[in-house]
Amino acid sequence: MLVDETESPLTYKFNVALTVAHEVAHMWFGDLVTMEWWTHLWLNEGFASWIMYLGVDHCFPEYDIWHRDL
Repeated sequence: MLVDETESPLTYKFNVALTVAHEVAHMWFGDLVTMEWWTHLWLNEGFASWIMYLGVDHCFPEYDIWHRDL
């Protein structure tokens, strides 16, 4: 729905995968599991970013996410 497999460039597909994975991670870290206070917001973003890369690596190993200079 967000990506046309035949027309979308690889960078667009890559960015969509990162964004979707990040937001899915926020469904857990931030919605279901909420930090005690706003000063701990960095944990919410940190976990979401880590899970984002983990998810993209699992679903799209061809992106070689852990070896990219983002």
